[in-house]
Amino acid sequence: MKKLRYNKPLIIFILLCITLQKSFAQHNLSPEDSIRKAQIRDSIALKQQADTAVSKIASKIETYTFTISRSSNYFKRRMDTTKIAAGIPSVEKSLTFFKNRLDKNDAEMNLRNLNTFTIMLQEKGSQLSDWQKSLSDYSDQIVKSNQEVKKIVNDGTLKLNIPDTSLSRQVQNVLRKARSLDSVQQQAITRINLMKNKVSISSLLISDMMSDLNFRTTAFKTAMWGKEEEPLYGIRPSDYKQSLWDVISSTFTRSIRVFNIYTAGSWDTRSINLLVLFAFLSWCWINYRRVKKYADADKILGPLHFLNHSVIISCLTAFLCVGPFMYPNPPMVYMHVNEVIRLLLITYLLMPFFTPSAKTNWIIMSALWLLFAFDDLFLESAFGERFWLLIGSAAAVLTCVKMLRDKGDMFVKLDESPVKKSITILTLSFAALSIIFNVTGRVTLAKIFGITAVQSFIFTFTLKAFSTIILEAVYLQSKSLRESRFSEFLVYDELKTKLRRALWIITGILFLIAFTKSLTMYDSVFKFLDWFFNKQRSIGNMQFSFMSIAIFVFVIWMSSIISQFINFFFGSKINDNTNKRSNIGSVMLLVRLAIWALGFMIAIAAAGIPLDKISIMIGALGVGIGFGLQNIVNNLVSGIILAFERPIQVGDYIEIDGRAGTVKEIGVRSSKISNADGADIIVPNGDMLSKHLINWTLHNRNKRMEIVVGIAYESDVRKAKEIIEHVLKNNSKVMQSPGASVLLNNFGNSSVDFKINFWSYDLSDAGTLRSNIMIEIFEQFAKAGIEIPYPKQDVYIKGIEGGKL
Repeated sequence: MKKLRYNKPLIIFILLCITLQKSFAQHNLSPEDSIRKAQIRDSIALKQQADTAVSKIASKIETYTFTISRSSNYFKRRMDTTKIAAGIPSVEKSLTFFKNRLDKNDAEMNLRNLNTFTIMLQEKGSQLSDWQKSLSDYSDQIVKSNQEVKKIVNDGTLKLNIPDTSLSRQVQNVLRKARSLDSVQQQAITRINLMKNKVSISSLLISDMMSDLNFRTTAFKTAMWGKEEEPLYGIRPSDYKQSLWDVISSTFTRSIRVFNIYTAGSWDTRSINLLVLFAFLSWCWINYRRVKKYADADKILGPLHFLNHSVIISCLTAFLCVGPFMYPNPPMVYMHVNEVIRLLLITYLLMPFFTPSAKTNWIIMSALWLLFAFDDLFLESAFGERFWLLIGSAAAVLTCVKMLRDKGDMFVKLDESPVKKSITILTLSFAALSIIFNVTGRVTLAKIFGITAVQSFIFTFTLKAFSTIILEAVYLQSKSLRESRFSEFLVYDELKTKLRRALWIITGILFLIAFTKSLTMYDSVFKFLDWFFNKQRSIGNMQFSFMSIAIFVFVIWMSSIISQFINFFFGSKINDNTNKRSNIGSVMLLVRLAIWALGFMIAIAAAGIPLDKISIMIGALGVGIGFGLQNIVNNLVSGIILAFERPIQVGDYIEIDGRAGTVKEIGVRSSKISNADGADIIVPNGDMLSKHLINWTLHNRNKRMEIVVGIAYESDVRKAKEIIEHVLKNNSKVMQSPGASVLLNNFGNSSVDFKINFWSYDLSDAGTLRSNIMIEIFEQFAKAGIEIPYPKQDVYIKGIEGGKL
């Protein structure tokens, strides 16, 4: 170790010399060796770069292939503009027709013509708006996809020289597909932009024509109250540019064209209507065939008038009363075609039920409606048309006068319409006004009031038939399921009144819509209502609109209707003919409360009422509760407690405050009890919790009864007891556990009294059972010779004055 420590500097010196020798050797390499070494190093680096580039290219090929496939599939499957491309020429042709018609200065357009043009242009405008949106979406998607494809085409990595032959072929295939797809997409973008330009030009043209039509319509509505033509007594054929036949011919041609244009663009609404018609017809037909299989089918179908006459025609008639209103704003020619079909169907249904005089009146009014409806389509006025209108209006006046003077019924077997007299007076008034307007030269008003007069009469009785058909359909449903459990819920006699009231509201709304449309006031009324309900109003700092209030009230009202229907179908009606205990009343109470609460929250959200305003309302409600609503809130809270605790349920027999009866309904605020006399007692829910309540059926329906029977002192007491026990034991309605007891209770003045206690399984049978037991005991005592004595008294006479009794 010591030698090694002394030689340590020597060792370090030797190692340093070896290192310096190697360094000098490297510096002394020849140029050829340095170049060779550098080439080897560069070759290794290039090989590493090539391996990395191949790996990246392979990854890009996979990504780019997926991108090209996705873009190509989207372009082929979703970028279908064939329908739009095929539809644009048709729209341009129609707009050219409308434009040429409006540009003719010598063409006098009446109000119906202007309304028809407005409706058709609105339809085309809506169609173009949908196309514009679709084309914009297509353009955005294809531009975005094309940007991804161009990124592939311009990727420099794919243009490198790749030694791998297979990979190179894949790269060339990707580039070829990308360039092809880019070319197709560029063509598609150009084609879509061209279609967008055409749609935009057509939309601008429609906007321009709509402005012109609105101006003309406003001016025409103002001018029609003045004299449009010469008075009727002063007109001459030379005053009119076209003859009556020419006007009829042009009306047919243009009406057919307008009808075809509208029907071609309204298949979506018509498809929904056809589905509704098919569903309604299938429902009625299936129920009708099911009832026909019953043994008493004739008796069941006896109350049916229209459905028993023809199910198909009845369903078509009911559908045509509502179906045309599903279209947003159809042209008058389309409406009249539907109304002609409806008139034929309703005439077929009503004819068997008309009285002889009513048949004549109906035929006259139907013919007058056809006359006025055809005249309503005239685009221009003619010489013969004025006299045509005069004769029709006069015939309507005379027919209405005849109906008012005739005090007899209009229908046989059908109920009379309560609005018969009112609608006849309305028809008479409008027909008389039509005559006045026609004579004084106000032709447009004469036509409007004439068609409205007869239309109101016809449509009123059509709506009556519609209501009857709906009621008959519900009646048929209730009878077709009489053997199923659902029949317990669908009680037609109970539902009829509620349904009839709802149908009155629906038919009233339909009549008002048809009435305002016939008077050409629908758009004005709709705009006024829109302004009235949507205008923002303020009270202090609070902003509101009548629309929000109407929505709030409507949702609450609908919640009430739903709650009532649920209670009707699943509530107390089930227990009207049974005394069985059921917890459905409590469940229905909770469901109704949930509906009310959910309806209230939906009403707040739908009306757009801020939550801070709700807190103010709740605070005001709290003040109201503190001052005057304690009892109401007490009853409401008590109802909730009754629903959760369930001290009583529907079907329970209870006694409260001296009143006894069976619980028929547990409501939100009060409950209903039906007593033995058939009276319904309304008991506030607060009384149910605050007063003493006796529930005879809380755990079971057993009831103990007591009878006191007396026998004569001379009778065998033990035998009498055995007879009573035998009678009780052999009666199946007397409970054996707990058993009956027969006890000697008292030694009376004239009898030995037995006290009999026994239990009945069902308290509803208690009275009958007690009576039967007493009758049987009396009969058995009579057979055994046991006397049931009546009270006796011994009278002692001490003396009689005069010696006479």
